[in-house]
Amino acid sequence: MKRKQLISGTIRINYKQLIFTMKIIISAIFALFSLAITAQEQALDAATKMDTLFKPNYPEGVYLTKEAFLNKKPVIRTVWPVDVGRSEIVVQENIAHTCFFYGSNREKITDVFAVSYKGNLYFQLKGIFKNCNKNDRNESSNIHNSFVRVILGGENYFYTEAELANAWAKGFAYGAIGGGVGSVLAQSYIHGKGIVWDFKNQEFNIFKNCNDYNEFISVVYPEGVLDCKSKKINPYAIRKVIDIIK
Repeated sequence: MKRKQLISGTIRINYKQLIFTMKIIISAIFALFSLAITAQEQALDAATKMDTLFKPNYPEGVYLTKEAFLNKKPVIRTVWPVDVGRSEIVVQENIAHTCFFYGSNREKITDVFAVSYKGNLYFQLKGIFKNCNKNDRNESSNIHNSFVRVILGGENYFYTEAELANAWAKGFAYGAIGGGVGSVLAQSYIHGKGIVWDFKNQEFNIFKNCNDYNEFISVVYPEGVLDCKSKKINPYAIRKVIDIIK
């Protein structure tokens, strides 16, 4: 009987040691993950400081609805941008135009209007489709929960671009609109169809093609109407006009 008790006691002691060891391992894993996130955020901070694109500097956080965005009342949450092309959750080290956002619980942020992150403003595609002009509601994307960054803006409009159905052709040369318009207007990569957030009408307008863009711009700035003889549209010319009327 004493021998059985001794064996039983030994098992209990080893079991406690096992639990203690597992706790140490789990704590170490979380510590390593936190260090990795910190290092990635530091790299992102450095990229943000070097970035020269437009920053609306809205209050940091997640804007659940259009009304929250208009009132500048976000839900204050810790978020991280994650590359849409990666299956694992890895914080982006560079400022990206298109991304997903994840919260502190490592869950993807869905069904919101926008996110303000480190001075940059991102609209979620689902929020764009939900709040767009009635003539643009046939537009779609297979990544509705992704976010696109605002690259131009002012008191009247915010401008971004997204890869939607029938996206515009890319590849217009810098020289197409002259060399003095700056990197945002003439050098940065084209990200698909142009989209403007109209503060006055509180809706998005998606430029599906050249004629659709002209229909919008002829009302607010007739000088910005483009020649639509070609099937291709010059996205840099659109950016130049938006920079004037923003």
